Amino acid sequence: MVVGELTQDCELVVVGGGPAGYTAAIRAAQLGKTVTLIERRALGGVCLHEGCMPSKVWAHAAAEWSKSKHRTQLGIPQAKGEDFQFQKLASYQKRVLRTLEKGVQHLLNSLQIDVLEGDASFLDEHRLFVQGERESTTVKFEQCIIATGTVLQPLDSIKVDGRVVRTMRQLYDAGQIPEELTIVGHEPWCVEAACTLATLGVPVTWYQTAEWEWDATLVSHLEKDLKGRSVTHHRVRQVTFENEEERVSGEACLLDGTTLSFETACLAVSLRAVVPAEELGLLKAGIDIQENVINVDEQGRTSTPHIFAVGSVTGTVWANDSIAAAKRVAATVCGQEEDTFSYGAPRVLYTNPGIASIGLTEEEARHQFEQVSTGTFSLSGNGWATVTGARAGFVKWVVDESTDRVVGVHIVADQAQELIASGTLAFHLLARKEDILQAYQPHPGVGEALTEAMEALQGQAIHQVNLSKQVVY
Repeated sequence: MVVGELTQDCELVVVGGGPAGYTAAIRAAQLGKTVTLIERRALGGVCLHEGCMPSKVWAHAAAEWSKSKHRTQLGIPQAKGEDFQFQKLASYQKRVLRTLEKGVQHLLNSLQIDVLEGDASFLDEHRLFVQGERESTTVKFEQCIIATGTVLQPLDSIKVDGRVVRTMRQLYDAGQIPEELTIVGHEPWCVEAACTLATLGVPVTWYQTAEWEWDATLVSHLEKDLKGRSVTHHRVRQVTFENEEERVSGEACLLDGTTLSFETACLAVSLRAVVPAEELGLLKAGIDIQENVINVDEQGRTSTPHIFAVGSVTGTVWANDSIAAAKRVAATVCGQEEDTFSYGAPRVLYTNPGIASIGLTEEEARHQFEQVSTGTFSLSGNGWATVTGARAGFVKWVVDESTDRVVGVHIVADQAQELIASGTLAFHLLARKEDILQAYQPHPGVGEALTEAMEALQGQAIHQVNLSKQVVY
């Protein structure tokens, strides 16, 4: 209920408090702007509360759960016969997310960033109307950054009730874990959910609705991994659904035209994400939209020059891309020249072992360069991986032979998200083969696989036999 209306002037307003939004707000404040941030629900946005972070909490739990056999081998006593305690994990997740949200709030407060809670909608090119729970505010601004994220487009054929039929955003916050799960989609969170819940004992069927965009060695690993976890995995052209009481039935059309019927107690579906254009009143601000994304130039500027946009509203899928773009846009807004060219950010799946990649796949590199070489080293030959029981995985370098430069790095490992950091630096710094070979790694350490994979490219890996035939897990 609205009990009052206020008017507020600000230099820069950021609409949306997710990773892109609060990053842009913080960076702009660090550079001297007076900033107001508007968030409709909770700081951290979908990424923190429904998407990325909940998925990673559960992936971490699955990784720890899978270590029980190794702990027994180390002599650590284990409680036998106990089932996984999902309610305790749900409580832990709430504590973690709340801690992270408070951290964002503290950072904003430290920079005197004013936070308004409510739904924002443009009145024109320089005004936003913010409808809060108890009062409404008209915000007059000089510049604006849109970072609202997207909304999910409903399905005509099925009702999403958050229990029997869930979006991927609802999967980890439904109050209970399903006795079985069917996933329909292709995005990263679909892969993570399939691997995580299968590890925790939930029978999973996954209908993959689009092709992989990963290096072939990573795809081969992941398909074997899914099979090893007893995940029923199909690549499909189309899936149709029909609600039934307490269950969902449907049909999946496979790539070869075969049709499979299915029935499940829980369906998690990846819905199409769209920009809430009408809700935001984008047309009133003269902001151009095409194919459900806000059009921006290399600096993140929309068709209205003093209004910028970052994150998934511009079609970005990965959070690290959104964060990087937010920093560049904030610098532009503050009058600083930023290098708009980007080599890209790493892609990571938290699948235990994790999957990480940056740069070109081997196939892409062979299309782009005349001569390409690759070096792959299996973690089965790594000392620290053997000590920790994490011998599944590999490191693969892709090198343009004409320049000796690294053009791609692909990793499967327990800590792939950490290991790819070295690969990311090598890729962005245009490292050559000799740079990798001369950067000695700690011993024992998984990082040694980075060196040995490059040595394998030259047929000189120390801890790998049969070098003429690369070993890939």
